[in-house]
Amino acid sequence: MLDEQLIRALAPLALTNRRATRFVGFVDGASTTLAGFGVAGAATVRQLYTALVSLEAFLRQGEPVTPLQLAQHLEALEWRALLAAVRGISDQGSEACARALHDLRGGALQAVVVLLQRAVEQRDGPVDAVRIWLLVRDHCKIMQQSISDLDPLALDDPLAQQRDTAELVAPWRAGAWPGDAGDTAISVHCAHNITIAARCIEAGAIDRVLYNLLNNAARHSADARVELAVWPLSLPQPHDVRFVVANRVRAADLAGLRRYLADPQCGPFHDGPARGRGLRICAELVAHAYGVADPLRAVREGYVGIGLYDDLCVAHAHWPVLTRAGVTECTP
Repeated sequence: MLDEQLIRALAPLALTNRRATRFVGFVDGASTTLAGFGVAGAATVRQLYTALVSLEAFLRQGEPVTPLQLAQHLEALEWRALLAAVRGISDQGSEACARALHDLRGGALQAVVVLLQRAVEQRDGPVDAVRIWLLVRDHCKIMQQSISDLDPLALDDPLAQQRDTAELVAPWRAGAWPGDAGDTAISVHCAHNITIAARCIEAGAIDRVLYNLLNNAARHSADARVELAVWPLSLPQPHDVRFVVANRVRAADLAGLRRYLADPQCGPFHDGPARGRGLRICAELVAHAYGVADPLRAVREGYVGIGLYDDLCVAHAHWPVLTRAGVTECTP
């Protein structure tokens, strides 16, 4: 689906970074706090985060995990009741809180839920603990970045490590993307491994962008296939990375999608109905990364965007490289 000519033509090859200091994941004055979910909602958010942290530690213990062991751990976490409570959380009327809730329920969580259910139901053999762990890890980062007071210790971790593109795309190299309506095959093209985030909280911001683009593409793919390309600008010393996500669109949906994308008042990156919330989140985070005051200006100037090319829907988003040194060949 994707080729280099199309990827190059999506946006300018030179982007201006207007920030005096690097955006490391914090959104000053605009972050959601637990209070935005109300007392009961905040308790549920904390419970979900605590459960995911526990699950992450359980899966990375280094020993094979059996379906029975996993089932027992999930039972101790009251997993089923917790998921039901998460579905009942209210945003209390705050748009910022609604966006955090969008990614709390989306992000990697949907894939985690499906994979856990399948793992528990399998009769024999070890659980694919590494794959589930990657997704649980990512969702913890997404929650930390989305809700500023959820885990202050994680945000201020003095041992916070830099992150690279190979680590970011690892969850999608592991196999088909699971969904309630069926699995989606995701092809990853990442030829170069590049240092892209200063710490976990910044990686969480990039994860929010990528998971929104990929979840959206998987949900609307006409043939249950999605491509993800990680394309550095200006090798051998790239300043930026261009993330590109593509999916085929059903013939019956093309006309409506063209109208939606072309609408200057309520297109995909505008404030308004929940339909465009995930893309608005992408635009806001990319705008913060480059110091662009208005997310819609970031769209107009090509920092982030989405378009139709015949029946191919292609979304892209950029992120500035952390250093010009950390570039290596990427192991498939």
